[in-house]
Amino acid sequence: MKSFVEEDKVQSGLSVPKMIARLIPYARRFPWLFLITLVSILGLAVASRVLPWLFGRAIDEGILKNDAALVARIAMIYLAVEVLRSAFDFSYLYFFQKLGQKVLTDIRQDLNDRVQSLPIEFFNKNPIGRIVTRLTNDTATLSEVFSNGVIQIITESVIFLSIVVAMALISWKLTLITMIGAPLFLFLAFKLASRLRVILRESKKRLSVLSSYASEQLSGIRVVKAFAQEDREY
Repeated sequence: MKSFVEEDKVQSGLSVPKMIARLIPYARRFPWLFLITLVSILGLAVASRVLPWLFGRAIDEGILKNDAALVARIAMIYLAVEVLRSAFDFSYLYFFQKLGQKVLTDIRQDLNDRVQSLPIEFFNKNPIGRIVTRLTNDTATLSEVFSNGVIQIITESVIFLSIVVAMALISWKLTLITMIGAPLFLFLAFKLASRLRVILRESKKRLSVLSSYASEQLSGIRVVKAFAQEDREY
């Protein structure tokens, strides 16, 4: 396996923002799905912030003032908003997954077209097993990143901004005090993310090596057995 390790020197310093920037042109091919997804995320963020506000109104204006009618009205509004929030939650997950699968289908097609156009020298220098790994495992990883990572980044960012806006409307002074520690947490998060990227990159590299080696060995196993060279080969 040593030769496979030495040959596989492909590394990437691609950051998450750069990766998202490369995926956006693919997402733009499906503008309606992209728009519905963004609207669903914004609706989810707004509905999620309205619910605690309604709860506070029910306590301050209803329970503390013994206004049962107001509590009943707020309860009905709360139920309606909760149903709406659940609908937005389902909508953004469904359409984001659908958008992600369409984007990855186009990426796989582009990769296949690219491989088909490469010269013969490329296939002489790169084992077929590694090429298959790049086209399957790496795109599967990208699918997982797009379906989970990108969704979480966009959704949590919108929800975080909506929380900050809601807090600022209540008390901008307390909001500033609360946000004092935010730069430190962001710095620690980015430092941890950079270290994790290095570890994950190395693990993916070794997975590519193992997959390439196994593919090459299994594809030639008939020849090895035909000449009884198992001890020498393995």
